Amino acid sequence: MKIVLAAVPLITTRIPPLSIALLAGQMKKDGHTVRSFDFNIETYHAVEPELKSYWTFYKGFQWLDDAHFRDFIYPNIIAKNLEAWASKILKQKPDVVGISVTKSPAAMHLARVLKEKKPRVKIVIGGPRCTKISNDSEMVPGPYFDAVVHHEGETCLSELVRQYELTGKLRAVPGTSVLGDDGTISHEGLREPVMDLNAMPFPDFDDMPLKLYVDADYPAANDLELPFYTSRGCPARCNFCMDYKMWDVKYRQKSPQRIIAEMEYLYERYGMDRFYLIELIFNGHHGRMRELATELAKRKHRFTFWGHGRIDPRLDVETLQLLKDAGFRWFIFGLESGSDRVLNLMRKGYGKETASKVLRAMKQVGINCSVNIVTGFPGETWGEFFETVQFIHDHRDCLSMPPAVMECCATQGSDIYLYPEKFGIEVTSGRGIDERGWRSVDGKNTLEVRLLRKEMMHKVFKELDFGKSVDTTPAAAQRPLSPTAHNGQ
Repeated sequence: MKIVLAAVPLITTRIPPLSIALLAGQMKKDGHTVRSFDFNIETYHAVEPELKSYWTFYKGFQWLDDAHFRDFIYPNIIAKNLEAWASKILKQKPDVVGISVTKSPAAMHLARVLKEKKPRVKIVIGGPRCTKISNDSEMVPGPYFDAVVHHEGETCLSELVRQYELTGKLRAVPGTSVLGDDGTISHEGLREPVMDLNAMPFPDFDDMPLKLYVDADYPAANDLELPFYTSRGCPARCNFCMDYKMWDVKYRQKSPQRIIAEMEYLYERYGMDRFYLIELIFNGHHGRMRELATELAKRKHRFTFWGHGRIDPRLDVETLQLLKDAGFRWFIFGLESGSDRVLNLMRKGYGKETASKVLRAMKQVGINCSVNIVTGFPGETWGEFFETVQFIHDHRDCLSMPPAVMECCATQGSDIYLYPEKFGIEVTSGRGIDERGWRSVDGKNTLEVRLLRKEMMHKVFKELDFGKSVDTTPAAAQRPLSPTAHNGQ
C-alpha cells in the first residue's frame, strides 16, 4: 500500500522527527511504499524572520494558548500552508495518511483539509496527545480522521494497515480506535507493549531534508545530528509528569550491541556521527549504560551523543569519565528545584546535596551540563523559590548554559492533574492554557504568580556568568576539549 507520513508544526527544528522516521522504517519493513514529509521544518524556513521565534523554547509555549493560536498563529503560520501541505500529500495518491499529533492543533486542520479534498483517503493520527492517559476528548475518530493510535505507533499502525490491505476496510486492532462506516467508534482494548526493543526496525530518514535542520534557539550553531532512542519509559515517578505513564510498563532498554549497530547504520547511511537521544532518561539502568560506554570506547570511529538524565549518586567521577571516553558530551537534568522540601513534594527521589555532587562531578570530568527548572509547584513558597535561585547561583560554574525554566503545568494524566485535592489545587479540565491555569485552593499560587517567578528567574540567570561549554564535535572525543564559540552548543 502507499503510505504517507507527516509531521506538522510545532516541533523542534533541531532534528528530524523521530516518530515519523520510526514509522517509516516499520512501514518499509512491512513492504509498503512510504513517503515522509516534515512540514514543520519547511514552514520554519518559509515564514518571515519575525515569526521564527515561535519555534524557540520559551515562545513556543504560546502554541498552547487556544486564543493566541486562533487569532494569530493559525492565520499567520498554519492557514496559508494547509493547501500546499495537502497537495503534496495527495500528489502521492496514498491509501493511508499518518499524521503525528502534538499539543498544536495544526494536525487537526491538516486532516480537515485532506478530508475535504479527498474524502476516501484514510487518515490515522497518533502521538503523545492521543494516548489514553492524556484523556483528551478531541482525540477520537471523527469526520476528519478515521483512526487513532493510542499506544506504540510502529506495531499499532503495522497491524492496522495490514488489516486494511487484507479486508479493504479499516478495522480496529488492539491499541487503536476506528470510525466505522455506520458512524460508530470501535475499540479493541489495550495493546501489549513492545518488550524487545532490539527487534524494532531502524529509523528511516531518507525523505528528511537533513541539511535544513537548525536549532531555533541557537540558529548560529550548525551541528547536524540525528535522533534515536536507547530506551522507553522512565523509572522515576515525578508528580508533575505524565510521560512515564504513556508506556504502561516498566523501563525498557535496547542492548548495547543493538545501540552500537544502530549508530553505525545511521553513520553509514546518512554520514552523521552526532546523536541526540530522544528518550525520557538515558541513565535509567546504570549497568547497561556503563556496558555501552565501555563498548563504544573500543570502536575505531568515535561517535558523540547526548541526552536527558536523572540526578543519581551513581553518576560519580569514574562513571562520568567512562561516558566521556565513549563520546558522551552533554547531560540535561530535570533538576526542577533547589529546595529539598519541594523536591520531596515532586517525588524526585533525591535531595539538593546529591544534585550538587553530581553537578560538581560533571564539571570535574568536563561533560556539558544543563538543567530544567519547574517553578511554582503546588506548595512551593517564595522562600523555596529563592532557595532554587540561590542553588543555581552557587552552581553556575557547573552549568554550560542558563537553566530552562517552565512554570508548573497540571498536565493531563499527571498526578497533580488527576488528584488535585492531594496537592491543594483546583484544575480546570481541558488542554493547553487550562493546564497552565490551575490555582491553589488558598489562592497564593496562580498562573500570574508562576509566570512572575519564571520571569524573575530569567532576569537573574541572564546576569549570571555560567560556565563555558566544551567542544561536542565528533573529533573532540579524540582530542583535548576546548571552549566552543557558541555557549550552550
